[in-house]
Amino acid sequence: MRSAALLLVFLGFLSAACGGQADLGPPDGWAGDGAGRWWRTDADTTGAFRDLQTLESMGVRVFEEVDLAPSVQNRLLEFYRTNPEIVDSVFVEHGLPVVERGDPTIADRTDLRERLVTDAYREMVRYYRDARQDPEVRIEKVYPDSLRERGVTGQVEVQIRVNAEGEPVAIEKLSGVQPTLDALAMQAITKMRWVHAGFMGEAVPSWTRVTITY
Repeated sequence: MRSAALLLVFLGFLSAACGGQADLGPPDGWAGDGAGRWWRTDADTTGAFRDLQTLESMGVRVFEEVDLAPSVQNRLLEFYRTNPEIVDSVFVEHGLPVVERGDPTIADRTDLRERLVTDAYREMVRYYRDARQDPEVRIEKVYPDSLRERGVTGQVEVQIRVNAEGEPVAIEKLSGVQPTLDALAMQAITKMRWVHAGFMGEAVPSWTRVTITY
């Protein structure tokens, strides 16, 4: 029985080393649901996992009645994803007036839209800034030789809830490559840090996205 148990353990390590389907799982201090969601066990992760794919799924009002506003809002989608409620309020207060002042007589609508996106964003970041990856904390990406040699490549995209201190507290895999690489990517993200988001000078929790390429 002891030999059989040791054999099973050895085969498990061998499977992981060879790029098998072994689930590496979350590190100490983290838990997971086995379906691509990890969270820090000592943190309040209420509402941490949200659908931030579209403005509609975030519950953001799209100003259909204002010329070019919907297209400007959608061009600011990545910004909205960092904190939908805050960005929505900042857009209404400071971004929408920029769009409303746009000149509808300009023939090149694409150029006008891009100018409005730039001007609205510039005005909005005076009041809210999104979390940025801390340049002093390098990501520790592990890429097993066995998978590299087999040509297993691709991108792992994750959505991360970042607390006010710039630490990841919840990670959700949006797309992956292979179970072992996906888990290794998520493990690397647990060690990353961000320069915290801020609203009106106060640090706030936010979301961000990271893509790790293998």
